[in-house]
Amino acid sequence: RALVNIDSGSYCKEGVDRVGAMVTERLRGAGIDVQAVEQQQFGNNLVARLRGAGRHRVMLVGHMDTVHETGTAAQRPFRIEGGRAYGPGVEDMKAGLVAGVYALRALAALGPGDRVALMLFSRNVALEAPFTNDCEGVAARIGAAVEERGLGSGTAINLAILEAARYAARSAAGEPGRRAVIILTDNGGLNYQAPDEAVIRALYEADAVLNAIVTPEAKPPRPAPPGRQLNADFTPADVFALAQATGGEVLRASNAGEAFRTMMESIRARYSLHCPAAEGASGAWRSLVVRLSAEARRRHPRTEVRARAGYVLP
Repeated sequence: RALVNIDSGSYCKEGVDRVGAMVTERLRGAGIDVQAVEQQQFGNNLVARLRGAGRHRVMLVGHMDTVHETGTAAQRPFRIEGGRAYGPGVEDMKAGLVAGVYALRALAALGPGDRVALMLFSRNVALEAPFTNDCEGVAARIGAAVEERGLGSGTAINLAILEAARYAARSAAGEPGRRAVIILTDNGGLNYQAPDEAVIRALYEADAVLNAIVTPEAKPPRPAPPGRQLNADFTPADVFALAQATGGEVLRASNAGEAFRTMMESIRARYSLHCPAAEGASGAWRSLVVRLSAEARRRHPRTEVRARAGYVLP
């Protein structure tokens, strides 16, 4: 909204520099190096660098100016109508600037030993970037994701989490470290033949925790009225329940980049507790309850325990 409501026509140096100042503030706030290349007639150029551990280098290139004359932003300011954003320069290319900025901010929260993969979903699911420590390359993919048109219409949340869990299980098998699936969603839509139980089991088998960043208005689904039978093939999305069952958390946020950084800090700060596996057949389910002792609860009354509800025998 703030970027779109700034007149930044190609010949409006003041407006382009205001856009550049906002971009610079957001990037430097994440510890990303930004340098301005001064221009006399047109808006200043910005060069931002995020150092990664990958072997390749990726360049994100964008422009901060628009084709609109000064005064256009006041005549038709930013608005959302029918689920679409409107305003001068929304698509060309201030949406791309925002996507690029927050992709870099989010990936700046990753450590040198972290690996990340990127999946996009709507009705279908696509692996956009396999596991890598090339943060800059993944940032480029996120920036281009706003143009994705080939995933159909709809919101197959459970299918997306299932595919992410299965991919993590295949790609990270035998590797040490914590595994987390982080989904950005509004928690809307219906799942077709992908019940929560199957998703939870897939996450357990991948030894992964589900964490969700949701829009401020996202809510868990309402329980079914007493006595009403629902079609078992269709289940409402509920990332709140999935996160709780796997020991994860849900953050409400209007700023996904900031929420990602907060969530990464939370994941790193968690304790890992281990216990001997119970006896039984391979693949059998065992329930698990983790709680504080009475003395620990007295000493730490505000402590919140997050733990998975069980595990699958190896």
